[in-house]
Amino acid sequence: MVLITSDAVEEAPTDIRAFEFISYASQDEFQAAVKAMYSHGQPPPKEPRRRAEFLVRRLLGTEPEIEVLTYLKEWLTGVFP
Repeated sequence: MVLITSDAVEEAPTDIRAFEFISYASQDEFQAAVKAMYSHGQPPPKEPRRRAEFLVRRLLGTEPEIEVLTYLKEWLTGVFP
């Protein structure tokens, strides 16, 4: 399960604090990446799986953890066979 929130880890509900928290690209970095794609004539794909891949890549930033990439690939394959 992936929970995306802008809340600080310390402010997370106690029932989810036991999970691992991974920092992703900031909202500003994410928006900048998406805007850059639009400005280069590359809007997000319309097909659902490709759109999900596009957004996940921008959300993870430039140096994602390999374990996270592996998990997300498995998730994408399960959700979008």
